[in-house]
Amino acid sequence: MHNRVVFMRFCVLVLFDPIMRLHNSKKKKLIFCIVAIVLAGLAVYGNSLNGQFVWDDKQLIQDNPTIKDGAKAIGYIFAHSLRASSDGSTTSFRPLQAFFYMMDYSVWRLNAFGYHLTNVIFHILAALAVFWLGQLLFGDVLLSFWMAFLFVLHPVHTEAVAYISGLADPMVAFFMCLSFCLYLKGDSALFHRNRALSPYYAYYVLMCLSYLCALLSRENGLIFPALVLLYHYSFKKPVSKNLFIGVVVTSIIYIVWRGIVFKGTISDMPVQTTLWQRTPGMFVALANYIRLLLVPFNLHMEYGGLLFYWNEPKIYVGMALFIGGLIWIYRNRRDSLKFFAMGWFLVALIPLSNIYALNAYMAEHWLYMPSIGFFLLAAHGIVSLYRKQEHRIYAVIVCAGLTVYYGGMTIYQNSFWRDPVRFYKRMLEFNPESARLYTNLVSEYMKAGKEGDYLELLEKAIEIDPTQEVIYNNLGIAYNKMGMPEKAVETYQKAIALRPEYGLAYYNAGIIYADVLHDLDKAVEFLQQGVKRDSSLYQGYHKLGLIYLTRNRRDEALAMLKKAVEINPDAWEVYRSLGYCFMLQGDVQRAIENYKKAFELNPGYTEVCGDLAIAYYSQGQFSMAVEYYDKAVAIGYQNPQLMKALQPYR
Repeated sequence: MHNRVVFMRFCVLVLFDPIMRLHNSKKKKLIFCIVAIVLAGLAVYGNSLNGQFVWDDKQLIQDNPTIKDGAKAIGYIFAHSLRASSDGSTTSFRPLQAFFYMMDYSVWRLNAFGYHLTNVIFHILAALAVFWLGQLLFGDVLLSFWMAFLFVLHPVHTEAVAYISGLADPMVAFFMCLSFCLYLKGDSALFHRNRALSPYYAYYVLMCLSYLCALLSRENGLIFPALVLLYHYSFKKPVSKNLFIGVVVTSIIYIVWRGIVFKGTISDMPVQTTLWQRTPGMFVALANYIRLLLVPFNLHMEYGGLLFYWNEPKIYVGMALFIGGLIWIYRNRRDSLKFFAMGWFLVALIPLSNIYALNAYMAEHWLYMPSIGFFLLAAHGIVSLYRKQEHRIYAVIVCAGLTVYYGGMTIYQNSFWRDPVRFYKRMLEFNPESARLYTNLVSEYMKAGKEGDYLELLEKAIEIDPTQEVIYNNLGIAYNKMGMPEKAVETYQKAIALRPEYGLAYYNAGIIYADVLHDLDKAVEFLQQGVKRDSSLYQGYHKLGLIYLTRNRRDEALAMLKKAVEINPDAWEVYRSLGYCFMLQGDVQRAIENYKKAFELNPGYTEVCGDLAIAYYSQGQFSMAVEYYDKAVAIGYQNPQLMKALQPYR
């Protein structure tokens, strides 16, 4: 027990060590820097907090049953890919990302504000870890501050921060920089190694744990050992064998773990290009990355898996920058800071450079980790200028200009991530040949109830890629809205032909048969096929339950409705149906419980207030019946017969 207490004290010491070891004047500077970084992060990303779910957020959060299962799903997320319960993809193993989605869901349910808040918090934590890393490497508060300050402000990071599904990038950066800091602290504490519980062992354990968290956040965490070796080479320091062995062993544990989960495969993404075909795109991407870091305008995320040919001039721009960078590194090989900064940028970019085929030739969020090297160089330039008395005013102007420009651009870029319709329109400006963008734009139009030329947009999507079942599914919805149910069903069947396991198309066809064509037998057939192929399709179970109720098959209806709320505990409309089912069975108390749950999840649901009033009236609890009837009336409900029945009890 004593050893545990001592170990915990050392852990606390690790967290507060940067402050505790400074004199009072330096503590004040350090605290000022930390507060400034935190406030800057909150200021530039504050307008992202009211954003909605966009792009992959639907699969990873809204329609992801795993994160809604609570503690019982923890084992699942650490043994399956991030998308295993949504589209079955095994392209990524990020259980810690899924874990934080699970934590957010337990607090915020499907309120996007909480998920955005988590992204912003991790981004600020990553910036603070960058600040601490700079302090440990160079012992220069001003240099470390500007490196972290530019990092937290720069608009190229909006894709990783304002986009909920981008959470993995701030997470891996935070945990990896924290691991690096702990490695450096452990390296400096080696003289305590003969003590049973010295700071060295605390740093060692915490470093391994933090590095494991980085690996479980995103796969590019595996670059950490290379960055450690880069540090030792840059600063001409001998490798700390015990610490580095801990890094290597942690890497091996992760690789074996991942291999077991994916049965030895790296990814299920089909590789249709060769390394030689992808190489020109690497140089184009490098040129674009440097431009985005220097002058970040026209930011977007739909770069796509384009291939470039060797006769395109922009390839040679990137090649010249690459060769020039290597020459610059060689000439500055004795300058530890410059060598380390440029080396960090290039080494951290390696896992995301398409040596192994990725889903795009470049992406802005892939700059999240490499950019730390760029900001170190930028901060070095600013601080060097500032420390020359005759140039100080220019340094101040540069700092002020970068703060306003980067901060303003970040706030502006966040505005596109807040509104899905605006987001997809913006992306189409840069990639008008993306079928997925047209499809998602139509989905958002439909969700928001906005009028639009759905057919034109969807036909354009089909023209680009006639193999996407989602396009035909949305086209079916459009036909149904236009009063063409038979045409809609025919289109859903095209979607099913493209992907026989596409449960949503079966469900939509079943809804048309049930509500428009009034063929309940056909509806049940399609709905059963839908839930069979997509076990997360709670809407299908709900509709089946309602159909069974109309056929007086109450036990089957109850089973379907219970299955629906098991899949989606936030489905308020299903709780109302459950309440009605229990009322039919004469179980009024359980009916009331479910009605209350529906009202709790959706307080503006007028009909359920009326249902509660009727349920309480049937139990003889007239005061409660009056109370809920009045609540219903206050939000627009009318039931003259119930009002008359309750009049004597007022």
